[in-house]
Amino acid sequence: MKRKEQKYKNENGNILLLILVLGAVAFGVVTLYPKFMATKVAEPEKEVMLGANFDTPAVEIKITAGGYEPAVVTIKKGARVTWVNTDKVPHSLSSVENFGSNRIDIEMDELLEAEDSLEVPFEQMGTFKYEDKDDTGKYQGVIVVE
Repeated sequence: MKRKEQKYKNENGNILLLILVLGAVAFGVVTLYPKFMATKVAEPEKEVMLGANFDTPAVEIKITAGGYEPAVVTIKKGARVTWVNTDKVPHSLSSVENFGSNRIDIEMDELLEAEDSLEVPFEQMGTFKYEDKDDTGKYQGVIVVE
């Protein structure tokens, strides 16, 4: 009879040990899984702009078949301006040279295809003039930064 009791004690001890090990593994998986193995959702790439004031709302200027809408914008220092080409053809966006010392921080020949956009922060006060160099008669705009 003593051997039978010994056998049951060993089986109960093994079962208890198995339960403890499985519990520890389950705890580890639940605790560590979100930190190290979480599935990441692909996010679109974002351009980081240093110095931009993201508390100030961005102003949107549409590039249409008729020109820039609105053509003249007044914003606060630190605000962002986003140009969106809603026309069906590409347009260049160029800072006008020799317009005082104020130049928009964009490439000289920034080409925006249809539905493309460009966002620029304005950290300096002043008046900034820009145009589509291919059609300066219709596409001219001014940004006043206060």
